[in-house]
Amino acid sequence: MNEYIVERIEAGIAVCELADGSFVKIPLEQLPENVCEGDCIIEQDGVYIIDEDETQRRREYAASLLKKLANK
Repeated sequence: MNEYIVERIEAGIAVCELADGSFVKIPLEQLPENVCEGDCIIEQDGVYIIDEDETQRRREYAASLLKKLANK
């Protein structure tokens, strides 16, 4: 099982970051239709799914950091 974060989408390709900081390019046709930047995706046996729980957790964490910065 591999985990990725969608960094950006360009020209039919999702540029995804791995846990070690390296990047891979995955054709959009291999990913779920509703994938977007910032989504956490899991690949298992050649099938990609969006990890909704991890995506939500990361977005909430980023929002809390932004809120802390805005309050300084």
